[in-house]
Amino acid sequence: MTHSKGLDSAHIWLEDDDPGVFEQATMAFWIVDDNISAVFDQLQKYMVPFSRYPWFHSPPNFALHSYNSNRYLYGNLVYDANVNDEWLLVRLLWEFSQTVDSYIYLWDSTDGEFVLVEHYETKPEWLEPSNSRNRCWLHHGKLYLSQEDSARLSLEESIKMIKVGLFGEEKQLSGAFIKQMSSISNYYLELVHDIPDISLTKELASHFHLQPWLASRAILAASESKSVVESMDIDSGESPYTVGLPALTIEMVKFHNTGSLSEMVSQWLTYGYQILVDRGVVGDQKPNEKQGASSIDLSRSSYQKELVSRGRLKEIVPEKFELFNDENYEAPIEHEEIATHLREMLETTGELSDQELNEDEPDSDEPDLDEPDLDDFFEYFCKHELKLSDEQIQEFVAKERRKREYNDDSDYRSDSD
Repeated sequence: MTHSKGLDSAHIWLEDDDPGVFEQATMAFWIVDDNISAVFDQLQKYMVPFSRYPWFHSPPNFALHSYNSNRYLYGNLVYDANVNDEWLLVRLLWEFSQTVDSYIYLWDSTDGEFVLVEHYETKPEWLEPSNSRNRCWLHHGKLYLSQEDSARLSLEESIKMIKVGLFGEEKQLSGAFIKQMSSISNYYLELVHDIPDISLTKELASHFHLQPWLASRAILAASESKSVVESMDIDSGESPYTVGLPALTIEMVKFHNTGSLSEMVSQWLTYGYQILVDRGVVGDQKPNEKQGASSIDLSRSSYQKELVSRGRLKEIVPEKFELFNDENYEAPIEHEEIATHLREMLETTGELSDQELNEDEPDSDEPDLDEPDLDDFFEYFCKHELKLSDEQIQEFVAKERRKREYNDDSDYRSDSD
């Protein structure tokens, strides 16, 4: 985990959300507590095992802040195309909230009021986009709302109300949220898969050992220059490692892979890491020169072992390759949402050509949500990795339409009312 003093939390005190705050899909959160310094220390310790987790973009980042007389903890997670990372963070914060007396607020750069958008069918009728900001907090594993009021509520006013006990549990909304959180206990562990026989130098393997999230970043960077990567030769001085990667990252490689998956991942990790160095993405952590190759663990079990040792996991959770083929498995997360964010990522990284983008643009001002246009990779991921049927995609489109209707009315997203 990173604990940066450079995090900018000014946007949370604004009446209207600034859509330009985040360049990529991000989950932000802030925590208020009378003893916020102690809460910060507790959260640091709680998140330690997940410093070894292979986050798709980067690990959660949080720090202590102050505004006027308010001291609080602010953090965020750039989840980019992988919404599984966002759900993992929400699950961890939900668990953490049950160990402290804090109030935790969740904010998504794409959807805004994360909880209310996810549970719009359960929320109280009086909660509308115009008055919902700063009214729904996570507390003791439950969702607490302010008293009914049609007016806007500033964050400072909300904190004052919390301190005098004017927030209470909203049982129906809270119940739906708890059910959702309870259903994804091992979900994020099942969708990390081990790829064996990855050839890496000891130095490079040490970098990925220190910062596992760099693996997906390296592969994404390499995918933008795949013609160069495919011409690389494997260095005979490299050693074989087993590397745990998110399912989304693996599918990115498999889509372009014409040969050995292990060989392709080896090439992309090596070349992609150099791209990250050139871009200044890689931090200043140096690998331990005395660390033997055998002590470097890049597998999916590395962080799970620590969770087991801390009593937070009973046993190592196996991979679940056929997760979406299980008819009895009730998916707690809208998996199709991954594909939506994935398409946005492909557009920004240049994976889609100008011609493909132009072909996908609708003739009218309003997109035809009933017949979504899918590029090759988008369709491949939806149908081969997520195992989605046309009916499931249509269900997702219908849900997205309802979400859009909720957010389109939001005057915290617009200067006009």
